[in-house]
Amino acid sequence: TNGRVASGLRQTKTQTCDPPVCQIYNPIPLFLRGDITVFRMDENSLSFHKYVFSSDFSSEAATCSQNTDKTSTKQSITGRNEMFRHEFFQDFPIVIIAAGHYPENYKIDMEDLFKVKWIGPDSKHRFINVHYNDERTKILIHTMQLSYFSYDLLEGIARIVREFIEKDLKQDIRNFLL
Repeated sequence: TNGRVASGLRQTKTQTCDPPVCQIYNPIPLFLRGDITVFRMDENSLSFHKYVFSSDFSSEAATCSQNTDKTSTKQSITGRNEMFRHEFFQDFPIVIIAAGHYPENYKIDMEDLFKVKWIGPDSKHRFINVHYNDERTKILIHTMQLSYFSYDLLEGIARIVREFIEKDLKQDIRNFLL
């Protein structure tokens, strides 16, 4: 789809989710750890979705978001916003929104939705905006669509996430996803 992606990353925690969650592959954790072995439960399955969620802001699909029906897109976003308010999504300390101008165009209040405040753009990468909650136990990174990404962008996101885990959460990155 072209509904722009919101993703989250967290430590292991057993939790069920209602409503159902769209779970698809996301490359960010690989940059944090360097490989996918951290997600392997056994030779036939992965534990990836214990740690990560990935979902679009809208369920309206088109090859280009400007080609979707605007009324249907807005209705879908309203429904998805309610879904993102669910405890399952709110529990993630790391949220990455790869949506470019989509939140602005569709009036998605990321600060209210994820209970964070914008602190400004990253000083090293102009396409990365950083938000924290008051306690600095949650980070939201807003960036451009990953369909147009560069490895420089992904490395910048991974750098910010690593720093957050180590400095704010005071955890060792090597153990964060275990």
